[in-house]
Amino acid sequence: MAGERRLVFWLQLSFAGDFLLAAIAVALLWSDETAGWYLLVFVFLRAVIGAVALFWIAPRAARDLGQKPPPTEDE
Repeated sequence: MAGERRLVFWLQLSFAGDFLLAAIAVALLWSDETAGWYLLVFVFLRAVIGAVALFWIAPRAARDLGQKPPPTEDE
């Protein structure tokens, strides 16, 4: 269960970073900088990849973690 929580934490942190980058992109667009559009497209692509990771990869990883036998003392 700790592995699942760790994975979800890092995915949520990624979304928080995307939100911060989107705010910077909006500020750039507000000041008529073309770079804001490029940053906004980059943030959109990161958010799509993060959503795929959250809803498709994370459940599969959690299921795989649950199927492995617990480690022995020798490992």
